[in-house]
Amino acid sequence: MICLQLYYYNPTAPVTVNVSQALFIHALTYIPNGSSSYARSFSGASNFTVMSSQNQLVLGGPNNENEGAILAYSITAKPGASGTYELSFIPSAGTSNLMLDSQEPLQCGYYGQLVAGNGQPNYVQITQCITYTTTNQDSASTTTATSSDYHTIPGIQYPLLNDLIYFRAAGVANSAQTDSVG
Repeated sequence: MICLQLYYYNPTAPVTVNVSQALFIHALTYIPNGSSSYARSFSGASNFTVMSSQNQLVLGGPNNENEGAILAYSITAKPGASGTYELSFIPSAGTSNLMLDSQEPLQCGYYGQLVAGNGQPNYVQITQCITYTTTNQDSASTTTATSSDYHTIPGIQYPLLNDLIYFRAAGVANSAQTDSVG
């Protein structure tokens, strides 16, 4: 079980997110090609059953609909499934998303790992995250932001900009343990 908390700010219109299709299970394998190999990405979703607490969620708009809403995803490995997979959250086509981090928001190739069976084979690739600076470091800039251009939430020390979906893990649990994620 994984719970995600979502935010989206837009002063004119909300966005409808198909959250039942937003959690992706990726896998990466290397295919031999002569003396080298090439990476092939594929979906690992066929090895799991994923259920979301709801199908769609309307976020943002002039009334800040559902800001901070929590979604729950139940992920169950199918019998015989084994491997270590990448887990990512991509809310819908046409919207960018960033994970809330303590210092600045992040955009990563994946945001967690999902292990089934004995964890083999390992389908995870080494990935880096891109950090997005939300403050203006250029003192020569003449750009000014109004309070309608950004928003704040408790526990996050940087502004959240309009037209981006922000998310954070609100909690994670498995059959062996329960963890709270901030």
